[in-house]
Amino acid sequence: MGFVSILFPNGPIEELSPQTPLFKDLDLEPIFDAICQERPAYDLGEFYRMPLRQAEAVHYRQPVMRDVAGGGVEALEAFAAAMQAVQQLLAEAAHESDQNTAACRRLQAISAYTAAASELQAVLSVSVLHSAGLQLFRDALADYCQQPVFANMQQEAGELSQMLADIHYTLCIAGSSIDVSRYAQEQDLDPMVSATFARFVQQPLHQNRVRPLAGKRLNHVEEAIVGQLAVLYPEVFQRLYEFCGQPLDFMPAWLLHFQREIEFYLAFYHYMQGMKERGVGFCYPVVSDTVKEFFCVDGSDLALVQQLAEGKTAVKNSFSLQGKERSIVVTGPNQGGKTTFARMIGQLAYFASLGLPVAAVQAQVFLPECIFTHFERQEQEVSASGKLQDDIVRIHEILQQATAGSLLIINEMFASTTLRDAIGLGRAVMQQVSAADMFCIYVTFLEELSAFDDKTISMVSEVAADGETRTYKIRRHPADGKAYALSVAERYHLRQEDVRRRLQDAGPSII
Repeated sequence: MGFVSILFPNGPIEELSPQTPLFKDLDLEPIFDAICQERPAYDLGEFYRMPLRQAEAVHYRQPVMRDVAGGGVEALEAFAAAMQAVQQLLAEAAHESDQNTAACRRLQAISAYTAAASELQAVLSVSVLHSAGLQLFRDALADYCQQPVFANMQQEAGELSQMLADIHYTLCIAGSSIDVSRYAQEQDLDPMVSATFARFVQQPLHQNRVRPLAGKRLNHVEEAIVGQLAVLYPEVFQRLYEFCGQPLDFMPAWLLHFQREIEFYLAFYHYMQGMKERGVGFCYPVVSDTVKEFFCVDGSDLALVQQLAEGKTAVKNSFSLQGKERSIVVTGPNQGGKTTFARMIGQLAYFASLGLPVAAVQAQVFLPECIFTHFERQEQEVSASGKLQDDIVRIHEILQQATAGSLLIINEMFASTTLRDAIGLGRAVMQQVSAADMFCIYVTFLEELSAFDDKTISMVSEVAADGETRTYKIRRHPADGKAYALSVAERYHLRQEDVRRRLQDAGPSII
């Protein structure tokens, strides 16, 4: 078989640990949970923690997603659902104590499996596919369905299913005794009874003919009936035993592998459709690991959109790093959307590295070798040595690992020291970022960093004309020098009424 994978053209890659800081800092885990919640059996979160490091791999995945979203969803969904049903039937068969019931469950599983594979092959054979991954799978599936082993299995399953369906029998019930015999053309009393009581019918009758294997589980009476049928029709059931006694691994490993991988695409497709209904735009970003350009138009923070009440939409933002530009220093008042903006950029880069559409109308991404995040930690998360030292140690470790191919996202660093020291430390960080020629998004209160060098651009969170109301729009603009004193005072509870309240609480000796 020529097919290997629709996710990893060059083999699987390393999975990042769920404890990796960027998953928390960028709010990725809630997004993964929302994507995978309808498909818990496949552990798809593993795939979402495997970002691609080569643009070639991204260019292999994106066309697969396009094929899925462009018209292949229904056929692939039907195949995935059928395969889930097959595995459920096999699981039931494995737990059945009754030989006859277990054999019939396996026959149902094999019949459903061969039908699902054949139907998908028929659909793909007339589909226009643009992705190399699905083209290879289509060829492998066509070759497999033409193999004598598969054809014979499908034929035998069909014949056995028909033979079982053709079994007619008579039940004679006397008290607690049930006698099972071959149907001997006895008179069918159903028409006679129906005609006799027809004048009393007020609603249409529904036929409720019950077959021996209807339902997920048979009760002890039904199992006994099937057991008697096995005695009455030994040639049918002997053939059933021989056919269903073959090994359980009648499904090839590559097809089962495809089943799990296609769920990755289907899960994201349905998540994307839900986000579109909430006003989020999506596009397939231009991705390169050589051209160092990074921009997006009308991007959204997916985690924020998920948190919003129904009917509310999140503000979209854009940015652009062209030519030799590498760093964005974001300043402005607190609670103005700066952190959301930084998360949005990180999410965009991460989902681009998964080969998936990103939450923007248009985007181009330089594929990062690694995404590093340094977000402000809560006090209880900080080491006993203090917040400043914790900041310094963490950023030092990051800069030791980062390269020209890295993306670094910093959110509010060195806020616990004096302004003079914070500026000095910030400039030291920016110096290493610039020297490494990496991309960096730096959210800070230090406006002095916004014009660090010619690789740095300044973006500012806007406020409305009243000077206080947040618009949550982040614009490219020089830092304007406003201290936004009221915002700072609110954050640290230093407004006049806050100070007066604390003095009153302290007692008259202080006042």
